[in-house]
Amino acid sequence: MRQPELGKKIAELRKAKGLTQEELVAECNLNVRTLQRIESGVVMPRSYTVRIIFAALDYEDSLENIPYNVSEIGHVYTNRLEQFYKYVLDLFNLKTNKMKKISILTASSVFLVVSLFFINAKVLAQKFTVVIDAGHGGNDFGAQIKDKAKEKDIALSLAKLLQEKTKDNTDFKLIFTRDSDVFVRIDKRMNKPNEVKADLFISIHMNSNTNKELSGIECYTAKLSDYKTKSEHIGRLFIDELKQLDEIKTQDSIIHADLAVINYCQCPALLLNIGYLTNSNDLAYVSNVHNQRLICDKIFKAITKIEK
Repeated sequence: MRQPELGKKIAELRKAKGLTQEELVAECNLNVRTLQRIESGVVMPRSYTVRIIFAALDYEDSLENIPYNVSEIGHVYTNRLEQFYKYVLDLFNLKTNKMKKISILTASSVFLVVSLFFINAKVLAQKFTVVIDAGHGGNDFGAQIKDKAKEKDIALSLAKLLQEKTKDNTDFKLIFTRDSDVFVRIDKRMNKPNEVKADLFISIHMNSNTNKELSGIECYTAKLSDYKTKSEHIGRLFIDELKQLDEIKTQDSIIHADLAVINYCQCPALLLNIGYLTNSNDLAYVSNVHNQRLICDKIFKAITKIEK
């Protein structure tokens, strides 16, 4: 249905219901002038407006009878596309209005170059992101050797030293699950790398065992993970760096384990056990701030060697 048939139909339905134009527009939230122009066939209303009017007049009809059929819309769209195409072709025809067209083309080129520059800068600004998780915290001490050391304190100290070491770094950024002695729920630790779309997750812990002879730094990856291969490759980089430390050994092989904190990361994930607090040598080594800095140096170097 097109104009003027549409306008005549609306007027016919309105009169059949015994409504004035003022009464109909009050129900449709329109103004009288708009309805008058529609009924007289001067304007083609939007399909939304037609639906409102028909609903007010209790006229139930299929959508095919409401104006704006697909062919009409497509025709309008095609005409506009053709006009734009002709405009672009004419723009490159320098036989007429040469200076004006050169100015338009120059301005367009400058705009394009500047836009590409900012897009490229934004992409470059998306740094390689590493989430550092200092294990335990608050009322969760982790491994504890009487009054000598608590796992939560050493893990936090290492995280802070890493933060200090990388504050001027421009190649990647570190995000921390905690930066003070607070308890962080395991689900929040697990979700953090997914929330920030991290490229790597590292959870820092210490180990303990009734066998006081056990010692050394260990690298764990999730037993089942979509990022298992990449996690192992990155873990190998960390082992190679940490093995260079004197006075504390590093286990040469990667350990696959079912650990909640790294199981569900949507990125490569490692858990580093920085020695055994139940081993006197490891305890003395990791409790020393100078040695903690050396450990952080190796972690930092390993991160820089990851293929970004």
